[in-house]
Amino acid sequence: MKQFLFGSTLNGTKWFNIAWLLFRFYIGFTIAIGAGWPKMYEITAPGWFVKQVGELGFTFPSPAFWAAAAAWGEFVGGLCIAFGFFTRISAIQLAFQFFVVAFIWYNEPAPMIGMYYQQLLFWGFVLIAVAGAGKYSVDHWIMNKPSSKSSIGSFAPAGMLVLFFLLVSFHQKQEPILKPSELNHLQGTWHGVLTYIDYTSGFPTNIETKVHSRKKDDEQNSRVWLLKYEYPKEPGANAEGQYELSKDGSMINGEKIVEKEQLKDGSLKIAFERRGKDGNDQKPCTIRTVIQLNVTDLVILKLVKFDGEQEYFQRNQYKLTK
Repeated sequence: MKQFLFGSTLNGTKWFNIAWLLFRFYIGFTIAIGAGWPKMYEITAPGWFVKQVGELGFTFPSPAFWAAAAAWGEFVGGLCIAFGFFTRISAIQLAFQFFVVAFIWYNEPAPMIGMYYQQLLFWGFVLIAVAGAGKYSVDHWIMNKPSSKSSIGSFAPAGMLVLFFLLVSFHQKQEPILKPSELNHLQGTWHGVLTYIDYTSGFPTNIETKVHSRKKDDEQNSRVWLLKYEYPKEPGANAEGQYELSKDGSMINGEKIVEKEQLKDGSLKIAFERRGKDGNDQKPCTIRTVIQLNVTDLVILKLVKFDGEQEYFQRNQYKLTK
């Protein structure tokens, strides 16, 4: 059992073990900081993640239980792999999680040609589960129980590298970051319907809509998209707007991006929000814009949450296709 928990099948040279250490650092911190840490803002798991887990069928004892287990498994398991502590157990549980994501969650997994990042991570965890942590790890230290200064000294460089990567990772921004190229599907003319909730009656109203979207300039990485809204039956309401992405990719139109998610159908979902006022009485509120985008479909939601309220309600929705 000790050999399974802390042992390794690697018997390579010093440089091979250093390379394996760097591989563990990369894959471990990628999961811990990139996937697990953003879900740590809540003790259990964020609502969108609980919903995803429930849709996959993990409902007993509850989706919230499995979502929390997955979130903490990513964070703690990733750190354990980076440090090389209980490496095999951590790799096995993460391999299971990413098997579900890569081969079950996607509508069309395409195991050999899909080139999904999650599939690459799955095979990385399988490799670590088979090989173990290697020489430069806590597991190796436990297996060999070093007692001499020379043994401890040989482990010190690995410890210094772990500390360095940990400090670098935790100083990186944890908020969602959007690249200009991720909005390229906005380009073109969209047709559809605007549905909005009337301020006075409270009932929804539908308006035929056309939206023209283009980059402000011809650069591939342009950060500004110009939008022209046309309402054929109400031309007096025609308007123009824009989406301007900040240089660091953390804001749109000066509003902080609070969510970025790749949906099951391949669509990109982003949400950004600001403080404002809404309603006939101009009550203070948080206004959240949600964009769901793929090659042929575009949905833009305006959600409002008044101060003192717990839930957002939908003020309007653009549902468009090319």
